Amino acid sequence: MDGISFANDVVFGDAWLIIDAQGKLKVAEQGYVPQNGDVIVSVGNTPLSVPENIVSELRVSIAQQGNIQSVDAQSAIQSVIDSLDQNASNSQEELLSEEEEGSSLTTTGAVSRDGAQTIASTDFQTEGVFPSSLTVEQGDAIAVFIEQIVTVLSQGYVDIFDNNGEEVIEGEGETATIAGVIAGGAERLDSLIISDINDKQIVIDVSSIVIDEDGQYSVVNIDVRELADGELTVTAISTDGNGNTIAVTDAVKKDFSDPDDSTSDGVTNLSVSLTDSNGEEIINGEGETAVITGYLGEGGKALESLIITDVDGKALIIPSADIQFDGNGNYTVININVDDFADGELTITANSTGMDGNTITATDTAVKDYTYGNDSDDDGSDITPPQVSLTDNNGEEVINGEGETATISGYLGEGGKSLDSLIITDINNQQLLIAKEDIAIDENG
Repeated sequence: MDGISFANDVVFGDAWLIIDAQGKLKVAEQGYVPQNGDVIVSVGNTPLSVPENIVSELRVSIAQQGNIQSVDAQSAIQSVIDSLDQNASNSQEELLSEEEEGSSLTTTGAVSRDGAQTIASTDFQTEGVFPSSLTVEQGDAIAVFIEQIVTVLSQGYVDIFDNNGEEVIEGEGETATIAGVIAGGAERLDSLIISDINDKQIVIDVSSIVIDEDGQYSVVNIDVRELADGELTVTAISTDGNGNTIAVTDAVKKDFSDPDDSTSDGVTNLSVSLTDSNGEEIINGEGETAVITGYLGEGGKALESLIITDVDGKALIIPSADIQFDGNGNYTVININVDDFADGELTITANSTGMDGNTITATDTAVKDYTYGNDSDDDGSDITPPQVSLTDNNGEEVINGEGETATISGYLGEGGKSLDSLIITDINNQQLLIAKEDIAIDENG
């Protein structure tokens, strides 16, 4: 499971550590078939329980020409341990701290067991220490690994993850699991506490935790719903054989929120848009229809429903067969007839299942306006229609001779965008088409 260190996996005989010639490493099940030149680090028949057993129980082998050959590395392992002892006498704090350079073998970091990792450079000078059949990088990797074994056996280890072995505890019934090892020489856990970003705590009853003969323990099905979303930290405290209080920690992310609440983490949310067939937010008459477009959201699994409602609460449920998906989470519905809806605001509501299994909702609005009215201020749903007036140049409705001319004035109508034509027609249907350059339109239409 993610988060259990390489050292912890191998120390208790559960797996092998595989190191290639470049020092890249991975954990593999016992019986794994290594590549030529790979080094295999494993534990003998007895799981390690104290640092003093490392030299006798740690096994180093190398794959050569299809066979796994044992490597005599005991003196090299002893040299590494002696170096650690010397460092411990100089600076115990440095020995127990995490390496800032990012070694993949740590007691608190979450390390993927599936991918290859590269060990960072260390202070160990292993050239000439390990047998010549190993590369310098493999020797360095083993040295760092031994340091981590000492750490695990001395101060213990703790890991927190979800009930699927993943590093994010999400909604829909997921719980937390804790696995760990007590400090070397300890007989029990003194305390086990999960804390959230607001310092709210869940205190685990340590009296009910069973610790096996190797010092390992686990706690499953921990309900963390009462803790805040964000990083959760587990702290395990035990007293080692020398009477020292040792605290080890690990962290996991809790995320019970919808992606709508996670925009700060860069999650692309569920979205929906309602427009007319021209991409505008007012759906007029004369054959215009509605169009819905949207996106399921990053990690979105399904679109549960699309519903349009009008100001009177009348609803239109979009059939799933009418929804077109492009394979990337984008969806479209075209040619939606909204004739039966009341004029005014139309609301589209999209319901989707997010990456965490929670239902997410997104909405958008457009205006349906099929009706002209005489006054735009009466109830907010009618608009002022276009107007036109033909008079003489004195504002009168009779155009006499003696130099009088015709004048046209008018209004495009509320929301009107352009004047397509102006035509004067007499009783004989003779027409005068007014040239557009002769028409002056002010900023108010």
